[in-house]
Amino acid sequence: MSYSSNPVLDAMRHYDALYEASDAQVEAEADLAGDFLKACKKVDANALAPWAGQVNDNEQRMALGLDWSAKNLPQRQQALHEVMVESLDYPDGPTMSEAMQLLLNVAYSADLVNAPQQARGLIERMGRSFAFHNSGVE
Repeated sequence: MSYSSNPVLDAMRHYDALYEASDAQVEAEADLAGDFLKACKKVDANALAPWAGQVNDNEQRMALGLDWSAKNLPQRQQALHEVMVESLDYPDGPTMSEAMQLLLNVAYSADLVNAPQQARGLIERMGRSFAFHNSGVE
């Protein structure tokens, strides 16, 4: 705890630190959303997404006979499609029903004129949602 003789200077230092943290969070979210979009533009849903962090490797866990309560479970990189599905899982982001409706529109020619634009918009929102929930600046 700092004991300063000038509370105004203390408040200014406090707000400067808050602004720096906020700027770092905004930058981290923008970087992660950019990585998401770059990966999507490669059009390979099975590509690894090293920018997305690792998850528990359930197949390897089972092969080793480990229980979920075990410490240091085996990890693996996520694939892009897993990250995309995760981005549809947040209550304040795009929803799975939006993605499924778009798939139906394309599959059954309901709106082929607007589908590419709608798909790009959905993917951009998915990237922002994933980044917001996973940028994790401390």
